[in-house]
Amino acid sequence: MWRLRIAALLAICVGGGLLFGGVLAGVAKADPYQPDQVAINYTLRYGDAVCDVMDEYPSVAGVMGIVEAIVEDGLTPVQAGQVVGMSVTAICPRHTTLMMRFINQFASYSQPAAVITEHAGGVLR
Repeated sequence: MWRLRIAALLAICVGGGLLFGGVLAGVAKADPYQPDQVAINYTLRYGDAVCDVMDEYPSVAGVMGIVEAIVEDGLTPVQAGQVVGMSVTAICPRHTTLMMRFINQFASYSQPAAVITEHAGGVLR
């Protein structure tokens, strides 16, 4: 469960940061959290539903439930985090604060928030 949260946290930070910064196409392949085509396709198909669920369950537990449901659909935790980050950034930026609460709650389990912020391209500043 903690691995799922950590992977999702990192992917949300980076996935959201990449789209927010408008550099999705220009990111180097060396970045292990670059959204792959599976995550992008899932977001295109279900991004509105992700945002709808966040509307209905606006809590950290709600975000974790979304990540778990996406993993149950067959995506990896990293891909699930990317889907949430891309959905919030592109479709429902009104949930940026909720995404930040999720990130802040679990940031101490993976890396310092400053490192995550830096890796996310400044979107969290």
